[in-house]
Amino acid sequence: MGKATILGFSPNLAAMISSGGRISTMEGTAGQIWQKSLELGEEKNERLIGKVVSSGHTSVLEHGYVNLSFENVSVFAEQFLIEFRLASFTVKSRRYVDFSNCGWVTPFADAARAAVYDAEVRRLFGVYDALCAAGVPKEDARFVLPYGFHSNFFCSMNARELVHVMNELTYGRGSGIPELRALGESLFAQCEAQAPYLALRKEREYAVQPPAVPAGEALRCDAAVTLLDGTAEPERLICRAWQIGQGRMPTELDDAQMRDVLAALLRQPRKRELQQASFTLLFGGMSLAALTHLTRHRMQALVAPELLKNADYGRYVLPQSVLECGMEEVYRAAFSGAAACAERLESMGADETQLCYLLLSGQTVPAVATMNAGELYTFFRLRTCTRAQWEIRAIAVEALHVLRKAHPLLFALYGPTCFMTGHCPEGKMCCGRQAEIRLAEGDTPLGVLGELHPDTAERFGLDTRVYAAELRLPPLFASAGDKRVIYRPLPRYPAVERDLALVCDEALPVAEIKDTIRRSGGRHLESVELFDVYQGAQIEQGKKSVAFSLRFRGTDGTLSDGDIEPALQKIFRNLQEKGCILRS
Repeated sequence: MGKATILGFSPNLAAMISSGGRISTMEGTAGQIWQKSLELGEEKNERLIGKVVSSGHTSVLEHGYVNLSFENVSVFAEQFLIEFRLASFTVKSRRYVDFSNCGWVTPFADAARAAVYDAEVRRLFGVYDALCAAGVPKEDARFVLPYGFHSNFFCSMNARELVHVMNELTYGRGSGIPELRALGESLFAQCEAQAPYLALRKEREYAVQPPAVPAGEALRCDAAVTLLDGTAEPERLICRAWQIGQGRMPTELDDAQMRDVLAALLRQPRKRELQQASFTLLFGGMSLAALTHLTRHRMQALVAPELLKNADYGRYVLPQSVLECGMEEVYRAAFSGAAACAERLESMGADETQLCYLLLSGQTVPAVATMNAGELYTFFRLRTCTRAQWEIRAIAVEALHVLRKAHPLLFALYGPTCFMTGHCPEGKMCCGRQAEIRLAEGDTPLGVLGELHPDTAERFGLDTRVYAAELRLPPLFASAGDKRVIYRPLPRYPAVERDLALVCDEALPVAEIKDTIRRSGGRHLESVELFDVYQGAQIEQGKKSVAFSLRFRGTDGTLSDGDIEPALQKIFRNLQEKGCILRS
């Protein structure tokens, strides 16, 4: 089994929490109360915390924070833990990291069932290796890995949420699963040793059994995403909330006005008004791997089958990469083999709390999620991006399509970051259709250049690719410094070009020759470009040959030889004074 370790608490934990308990009844400023708590010492602070918490005021625990590590726990345990919304998790990525030798958790104590299970898991890891060797990307090969394989991650939460997690693991939903219960007991033991006032065991509160579910068919949904419920007129509600927030009585706005308000609100850092509208989506079938991606969106209410009851070995995702690499038969055999092993273990007395460790990451389950329009902004911004994992991206694109169909005024404004903000944050990992403009690496961006998002092009009736640039003029002008910028209209007439080959002293700088040509060329001389410097057998010792391309252009018509001849003669005279002669 894996282990959970408390890496550390926030400094002066007891003093911080007890200060929260004192401030509502004690005279003085917050700073004075903090100093008082530090002076009283650990024992008195802990005694006060116990008194406050025992009276039901557990909110003071939120002033303390804890950092934890989970090592070599099962992915099943990981999924259980990351569902706690008030905690932050950073998990080892299975899209990029090789999991060939990561190990696994064996949920069986008896040797016979453990041997059958371990043999099957070993076979599945062999399939994973074979898929990777055949060229299947790691993010697709992982679908054949069982939920018992090892996961490692960091976690941070406030002390109140820690109490909730420990009790849920030990006495609540996790109590029937030995691995989860052991993690809970380990955390309780560490708290009793390091911060005993946090070791609040609430067995009676958490041991409540859920209601029995009436018998019936397992949930099946053919549609990828279904809008179950939601705010009837979200655009109108959001705009009314905005008007009230501005200290105005709500008035009726037309569609154009509401669109302008919604677009402006989406650009705000805090999108409070958008949180007034909520939507409930049924995801008909997503892989267990995709469910993990969805769970990471913290500001939602997400429900998936307990113990992943609806994960059927006959229902799983089949990545395109597996087909392209000719590994379809091997891939499908992974699921059918796991199904056969699960049946065998069940016949040997295994229950669902043990069999869930043999579920494969590619198996699909339904889920229902409720998000407000503010959280949906984040969800679609990240998950419809081309950088998102392909399955969760396909699900997000379908969800956006469903919501656009129901509420086009609002959700026509939603999409990936480049669509909603006009720039891509991915840097060198950009999909290639957009790039920031910088003077040099690491400099402040001067703007962005790229292709309009297809959704934007469609909205404006554009049937071809369109490219646009957005420039930030103040930093662009600042980068020019004191240089005087002269703007000229684009040329209307063709240029006349002449090549000029000279022989001059070796010591004469080319830049000086070029400057002389420029000063002598008159108003029609548009450019002077050096294209050759030569020293060799055909050139006198101490001399060099230089050649320039001269371009003349008129502003009111095409130049003739007669127009440029005077300028050429003046150039020759001034160059002769510097010892230059025309090369024959």
